[in-house]
Amino acid sequence: MKGHGSKFGRKKEAAIAALLAERNLAEAARVVGIDLSTLKRWLRRPEFSEEYRRARCEVVEQAHARVQLMTPVAASVLGKRVLSASLRDGR
Repeated sequence: MKGHGSKFGRKKEAAIAALLAERNLAEAARVVGIDLSTLKRWLRRPEFSEEYRRARCEVVEQAHARVQLMTPVAASVLGKRVLSASLRDGR
């Protein structure tokens, strides 16, 4: 996001954070303290929608990286459980 003194503004940065965290537009607007119509208007503006899209992509990339890191551990745990269940069931 833009730095201090930029045209983007703290409310808009807070709105993007809320859009990423809240269930819907109405909740995001409420958390930020703006009207829903204001948030919808901001979403139609290229500067805001591009910054939101960039932030959303960053969140998705971070989640994807975490899943990749955890995949070997998850596979190991799953394998141990399957093996344990097989041995317990006499298979």
